[in-house]
Amino acid sequence: MKFLIRDDDACAFTSPKELIKSYGEIWTEVPVGLSVTPFRVPGNAHTVPKSFRTITTPLPLETNPEIVAFLKELQVGGMAQILLHGYDHTLPNGKPEYAGATDLLAKTQRGKEYLEKLLDCRLDTFVPPNNGILRAGVEAIASCGLNLLNTPALLRPSHRPVRPENITNFLRVNYFRRIKRMKYPYPLNFCDHMELACHALTPSQNLESILDAFVNCQRENGVFVVATHYHAFDRKLKSGESIRQALNILLDLAAGVPGIQFPTFSQVWESVE
Repeated sequence: MKFLIRDDDACAFTSPKELIKSYGEIWTEVPVGLSVTPFRVPGNAHTVPKSFRTITTPLPLETNPEIVAFLKELQVGGMAQILLHGYDHTLPNGKPEYAGATDLLAKTQRGKEYLEKLLDCRLDTFVPPNNGILRAGVEAIASCGLNLLNTPALLRPSHRPVRPENITNFLRVNYFRRIKRMKYPYPLNFCDHMELACHALTPSQNLESILDAFVNCQRENGVFVVATHYHAFDRKLKSGESIRQALNILLDLAAGVPGIQFPTFSQVWESVE
């Protein structure tokens, strides 16, 4: 079994202290996939620091030299892998960026090249802001050589290009969903990119369902990706545990699995035949 952590929303207004508070005791043992937005428009969400909420223009990551240096340091130490988290994380027409924005191919290419140069890394993984992505977004990330942490509807032309492998992957996913009552626990290969389902660790979830998903994935010797946010660690699940507590419970459970692996996302993609 493989266990990975995906963390969303690092950007120009993220401080190293926030990431250390969340993962300082974790990433020495388990690398964390940090999905980074290159040109974040802050907006007024409660997760945005108050001093940034009036800013309506993009904030390039380089405007925060401290976080840039820290992200480089984490990569060198093998504690983190950088993932691309959209372009500016806006909500065009009230929709997630990669479901409602235009010029997604150009934005994806620019964002990827920008982070690769700024952080001295190679990007191969994309995380859609607000977990929303439609066909134009899928085509854009695939054209830029990125794999997807999400699985849009498999047989809807509005969600992805129409290809024969969609049917094969649909049958696989549907079998696990209907017969085994779980998410498909392995990477899906679409020839021009790969996709992997994630398990959200957010306030809308409860610990029992997350633990059930973990046990199911363990039974199948699959890949379990837990997705969370550094700025939400003190918020509580429906079942009452904080996200921090729930993640620690999952990590303790994973540590007891014989042969457990804690790879990077790149290593998962490279293992697909």
